[in-house]
Amino acid sequence: MATSNNGTYGGYSCNFVTGKPRDEYQCHICTLVARDPQQVTCCSNIYCKSCLDTLKEKGQRFTCPTCRSSLEGKYFKDGRVERGIKLLKVYCTNTDSGCQWMGTIKDIDTHLIICPYQVIHCTNKCGEKFRRDAWWAHITINCPKRQAQCTYCLQKGPHQLITSRSHLNKCPDLPIQCSNEGCDEKIPRRSLASHNETCPKAIVPCDYSNIGCNERIIREELEIHNDEAITIHLQLTTRQMQLTNEKLQDTNEVLQEKSEKLKETNEELKETNEMLKETIEELQKTNKKLQKTNEKLHETNVELQETNEDLQLAKKTIQSLQAALQEQKNLLTVSKKVFKVSQCTQRKKGWWGPGFYTSPGGYKMSLRVDPYGNGDGKGTHIACYIYLEAGEYDDTLEWPFQGVVTIELLNQLEDKNHEKYIIAFDQLVPDESRQRVFKGENSKGWGTHHFIPCSKIMYDAAKKCQYLKDDSLYFRVSVKARAKTKPWLAST
Repeated sequence: MATSNNGTYGGYSCNFVTGKPRDEYQCHICTLVARDPQQVTCCSNIYCKSCLDTLKEKGQRFTCPTCRSSLEGKYFKDGRVERGIKLLKVYCTNTDSGCQWMGTIKDIDTHLIICPYQVIHCTNKCGEKFRRDAWWAHITINCPKRQAQCTYCLQKGPHQLITSRSHLNKCPDLPIQCSNEGCDEKIPRRSLASHNETCPKAIVPCDYSNIGCNERIIREELEIHNDEAITIHLQLTTRQMQLTNEKLQDTNEVLQEKSEKLKETNEELKETNEMLKETIEELQKTNKKLQKTNEKLHETNVELQETNEDLQLAKKTIQSLQAALQEQKNLLTVSKKVFKVSQCTQRKKGWWGPGFYTSPGGYKMSLRVDPYGNGDGKGTHIACYIYLEAGEYDDTLEWPFQGVVTIELLNQLEDKNHEKYIIAFDQLVPDESRQRVFKGENSKGWGTHHFIPCSKIMYDAAKKCQYLKDDSLYFRVSVKARAKTKPWLAST
């Protein structure tokens, strides 16, 4: 069995239990027992289907390798030969590795899926290959990409990452030796700071450092220091109290001086207050006069606002009329175009309609219909697309094209229940489908792979609707285009 870029092709390369199979089972291209055997009508020889497909894809003349006759449409699947081949007994292809399985060709592919001797690729995609019976040991012990869990923080990930120095250097739960000399505790990294606040071996300042004791002691010896230095601490406390008392006396003298100044300032404020009262009375009189003036100004302002609102309303009305007039100037509506697509069920390729103009002096475009669909709708839906073409008036138009195109599949029984699809050529449509097309260039169309399911085009008695009749479909195309013309060119 051979391989190619497209996968596996050729016949069965197996060790047969009964020796070499009959010649009639042999493919005349790969010389192996034929897989999916095809019989040619010219010389009745047997070939693998994949061998014939490969021969056909080479792009040369598709001829029989034995008698050189053309093979286009001249071969068929040989069921009798295939039944005989699938009953041939074979050994597992892993016999040399120790597999003792024996069965028919039709069962060998099923066996290889579970054969413990079959060489497989690592499911973690590490690149290693090994026998299937070694799979569990590889993915749990040896695979560099196997999943692992940190024993400290329980984070899961690839084994190489979890056991790497980069992870351990930042693992929040990795036990870290306390940095204080004499402390033998190991603390999770995340708890180091809180441990240092209570660690008995930590160096801390004396409790009386704020009054002058500069000793730094191990925390567990702090009480001993306080007992031994009680006399020094009392002296420091007494000295600190004396200093504090001196400062309080100085502060009291300053406060007395400021109190005298406050009394003087209070007298001055009383005099100023009397003056302020007189000023306030004058201001109140002035305020009454201003209120009357303000009332008159308010009345005038209301009248001005009403006049301004009338002017704004008139301005908006004028602008609306101007916009509507400009929109009517810019909007060109083409007469509806009807196209007949005949011999629909016989078409293997898409149907291209003749080019048409959206209006006199407008854009040129065409309709394409794929009766058997395209893309992900192939074989299930009819596909429709609009293509821009090089037109006579393209120099006087501005690009990219903007407008709305409506494609309708017409009901051939009455003028209703038409299937409709609307394409808005706006900024959401790729530029390459809206840009100008020059003569000799191919444009890229825009439309839908799913215009209508193929199952809906037949006669529907309930809706009195039939789109496909006499093997023909009728499409109507309507275009509303924004005519962005170059007026200095269009008027010539």
